[in-house]
Amino acid sequence: MFGAVGVHPEKRGKMQVLLYLITMSITINVISLVILLPVFRGGQITMLDVTNALESGAILTHGVIKLSALFYKRSNIHDLLTRMKNQFWKIEDIEDEELKSSHMHTLKSLKDRFHLFNILCIITTFSFTCRTFILDGDFLAFDSYRPEWISFYLLLLYESLVFVVGIYFPVLGTDMFMMSLLTLTQAQFKLLNHEIKKIFNAQTKMEEDMEIVNKRIRKYVDQHNFLLDYVNRINDTFCEVLLVYLAIIILSMCVELYIITTQNSLRASIKAISYISAGMFQYIICYCSPAQALSDEADEITNRTYFSKWNEHTTQSVKTATLMILGRSQKKVLITAGGFIKIDLETCLKTLKTMVSYSMFLRTMGNTEK
Repeated sequence: MFGAVGVHPEKRGKMQVLLYLITMSITINVISLVILLPVFRGGQITMLDVTNALESGAILTHGVIKLSALFYKRSNIHDLLTRMKNQFWKIEDIEDEELKSSHMHTLKSLKDRFHLFNILCIITTFSFTCRTFILDGDFLAFDSYRPEWISFYLLLLYESLVFVVGIYFPVLGTDMFMMSLLTLTQAQFKLLNHEIKKIFNAQTKMEEDMEIVNKRIRKYVDQHNFLLDYVNRINDTFCEVLLVYLAIIILSMCVELYIITTQNSLRASIKAISYISAGMFQYIICYCSPAQALSDEADEITNRTYFSKWNEHTTQSVKTATLMILGRSQKKVLITAGGFIKIDLETCLKTLKTMVSYSMFLRTMGNTEK
């Protein structure tokens, strides 16, 4: 998907730049048609006209923002992938069979979530681009202006192409990449917690000399420092786009809730429900839930370290390394939007409350207009 729209982090060259510019150009053209619709429609603009324009504008902007972020952050994304490949612990090196089984279950769950989200995105794409063939009336993919010299079906084909390459590819690709990145990073913290928990058990103290224990401690300290830096790099790469995404998801979901609660049209309801289903799955399952799991697993480092019987050792190096881990683990590991808004389940709940409140405000405005 990244390669098809010119944002593949491991592919550079003129062809990728050309694909990116083409995708951006055709998407911006449709945004222009959406903006021009109120100008050429004439007459009094209703609340429904406003919400339809906001719906089309929000989803197009969503695609443009994520496409641009993927293009301009290619070096950062490539760096994240390289560090993951070279410095993430391999599950094959872990001896605990139960932990291996848990890790494989995590990977399977990740794949299942991808397939489910992909199905929801396909349904949403279909509800926007193909409704004119299953419902009475001529409906473009977006609520946009159609110049007289362009035939309806030609513009529908053009907007459908934009929906696929300008929205479906970058949005699905970014969301799946973020969900995978956060889930795999959380799995690394889980592996580290497992190793820390058993480092000072009775068997270790009896059968291994302190030189081996010290070597293990240095390994765990280095891995902990790496993971903390890795999370910072994730934030540096995506915090700006997450902030814009948060604003877009609130706006678009408010509009869809308003459409569902005020319109009796089957066409409008099907489109809105499919969009809300994909949007809520995207926000909760791809971002808030894995970010919360990552934060919880990172916080567990403190407990695992403190209760690892480190105080029973008289060696100063053991105590120093343990205190170092305890000190570093006091800092909260968070995924943030814009550097100041946490992405977690608490923020998810607040966002849902905001969406409902704003949709009720739009409904009140619509009733006042009538």
